Amino acid sequence: MMEWTDNHYRTLARIITKHAWLYTEMIAAETLFTSRPIWFLAFSPQQHPIVLQLGGSNVENLAKAAKLLMLTDTTKLISSFCGCPSPKVAGHGCFGVSLMLKPKLVGEAMSAIAANTNVPVTVKCRIGVDDHDSYDELCDFIYKVSTLSPTRHFIFRYEYFYALVRDFPDLRFTINGGITSVSKVNAALKKGAHGVMPMADARTVDTAVYGVPSSGLTRRQVLEQYQVYGDSVLGTHGNGRPNVRDLVKPLLNLFHSENGNSLWKRRADAAFKECRVWIVAGRKLEGDPGLCRFTHIWESREWRRRCVADVHNECLNGEFVRVGPNPKFDGDGYVNRSSSCLPSYLLMIHGVRIKDGKATYVSRLLRHHVLSRKSFRSCQIHEANTALVYHHGKLLALQEADKPYVIKVLEDGDLQTLGIIDYDKRLTHSFTAHPKLTRLRSHTPPYLTYRVISKDGIMHDPVPITISEPIMMHDFAITETYAIFMDLPMHFRPKEMVKEKKMIYSFDPTKKARFGVLPRYAKDELMIRWFELPNCFIFHNANAWEEEDEVVLITCRLENPDLDMVSGKVKEKLENFGNELYEMRFNMKTGSSFSKNNYPHLRLISPESMSATPESMSSPVSFVLICTVFPARKPHHAQRFFLLLFGAFRNRDTYMEQFWTVSQRLPESSSLICMQKLRQGKECWKYEVISKEYMTWGEGRYGSEAIYVPRETAEEDDGYLIFFVHDENTGKSCVTVIDAKTMSAEPVAVVELPHRVPYGFHALFVTEEQLQEQTLI
Repeated sequence: MMEWTDNHYRTLARIITKHAWLYTEMIAAETLFTSRPIWFLAFSPQQHPIVLQLGGSNVENLAKAAKLLMLTDTTKLISSFCGCPSPKVAGHGCFGVSLMLKPKLVGEAMSAIAANTNVPVTVKCRIGVDDHDSYDELCDFIYKVSTLSPTRHFIFRYEYFYALVRDFPDLRFTINGGITSVSKVNAALKKGAHGVMPMADARTVDTAVYGVPSSGLTRRQVLEQYQVYGDSVLGTHGNGRPNVRDLVKPLLNLFHSENGNSLWKRRADAAFKECRVWIVAGRKLEGDPGLCRFTHIWESREWRRRCVADVHNECLNGEFVRVGPNPKFDGDGYVNRSSSCLPSYLLMIHGVRIKDGKATYVSRLLRHHVLSRKSFRSCQIHEANTALVYHHGKLLALQEADKPYVIKVLEDGDLQTLGIIDYDKRLTHSFTAHPKLTRLRSHTPPYLTYRVISKDGIMHDPVPITISEPIMMHDFAITETYAIFMDLPMHFRPKEMVKEKKMIYSFDPTKKARFGVLPRYAKDELMIRWFELPNCFIFHNANAWEEEDEVVLITCRLENPDLDMVSGKVKEKLENFGNELYEMRFNMKTGSSFSKNNYPHLRLISPESMSATPESMSSPVSFVLICTVFPARKPHHAQRFFLLLFGAFRNRDTYMEQFWTVSQRLPESSSLICMQKLRQGKECWKYEVISKEYMTWGEGRYGSEAIYVPRETAEEDDGYLIFFVHDENTGKSCVTVIDAKTMSAEPVAVVELPHRVPYGFHALFVTEEQLQEQTLI
């Protein structure tokens, strides 16, 4: 129905019934290829199965629209609309219900649509128009039947419908009109109707019609789930909100026949404007502000903000950028309450340009060609929303299921998508999210299919690496001489995902972990040496180097991980989901290998013990609490032994990251600089033999991955940490800069941003020198 069965309505209906087919509004054929078809065709997966209602009278345009629909693979049926009484189409000549007077044209249009699609095609019509309401005239339309016309209203004639069923036994007919209960639905089906569009309680349809268990949700529970959807569309503190009335409209009859229905209708509109608190029948449903952590935000204009502290140090001149997912459309981006996983949506890049003590913030979506066949085939659009790297004068946005996208940072800090880079068509496969840059020779090799890209941007021939079956390999490592690959038993299992409704990756605890060490400039895999270690999985490595005959890898090791718990489906398992900082050694001469937690002294000390001496420190919290680690170190120290390592972690009680710093400067008593988020807020302290400091960011304030920006000095820890901080109490975000050497409680700079920056993935700092050397492709 026009202006009713929109994206919001279908989302609400699918919460209530999982099996009933949902209809779109009528979409004019011309709209699909003269406007932005992605806005009309990229239905949320939760809404399927969907019937698209297509309108128009130009046979050629209808054929084009059908061909475009075939590329999307988003609909189960196309209904050619010949009965719409809406003012948008009524009186517009040969369109809508007026087509009932031109059966030959409708027949030609149906043939054109059917010839260009592989899904069933039907006609949705009325029983008559004006004086043309006889059964003989109705028989010209042999596919569908409905009730009204745009100029006169006819009483629905059930005898006409069942006569059509009788007289056209080879066709399928669906009845729409006057079916107000499940019992009437079943009666119509028994009398021969092939389908029914009921005006009945949708909560009972799954069981009564499809014979499967219903959702069992009460109206209140349905409302709570729709609230999550509402948060994803509006955002508690979102900007650029869609029309609130459109979002509320499907809810107006949700409490029909229930006590408090009138009160609900009066208050629903006003209450919905504050997504965090809804008032239903005089009761409050407290929302979870955390639901908006990952929800849609709009692209921003440039917002200039002065820093609250001096940042005139030249090393901070540049652009701090961070990537993360952003829902594609206003109606997309449903985040389940019990889930802590990020929805996989479009890339949004958040950039902060710092120059001469001033900061400019901008957020930009990745630009791409949305009409490509590949994009429409699975209704997925290139994302590249995992990580960033700067190489050969180009800032690249990366995801391991896609090719790199080149992003140019403009002088004023704005971000411009230049397009995909395929290295003169030599890159024919996807690209790693974590390539390794070496400043020793300025090369960056990807993994899986191993390749080297020279400092001039020339891609060398591929070196295939043989492994027994598909796995998740999110990261790898390099030294001055070798590349290290991880064949870990996190297997690709699409059949298990479909049959057992598990994550597509499944960990096999019975198989060992294999590590392949290959000379960095090998021409083939014959020179690779494989080492076996106890079963484990690794997302990110910290660093690697060589010591005499050994290759050393410092990594963040997981014991028996289950990705289902990361998605929130098995929340109780999260307590066992912990990284430990491990040292792994591979002897290239003897072929031996071993791994150990070489940092047992790493402990997060409770605030109560801050005044204690090293001998009397109590209540240590094991480093195994770390759930997600983003290790980082001074850029120049990749492939070399390092003294300082920065990282980010989250504990089992929280979502996002905190910071820790490991210093090996004092071997007899390694210092520890760490930040631990407790339930009452986020806290930071430093403990060394001769000094100790403590700081807090306050309750409900969480940070993202920090990037280390070094000063041009010889000391490894002389620099800054820069990162985003989000305040869930206010919904606002800021960029914080702290001194990495002192870890002082007083930030070097804080840049207040105009709106929330959603939690995301990896970040990068592009220096002023790199910004000046950017090149176009």
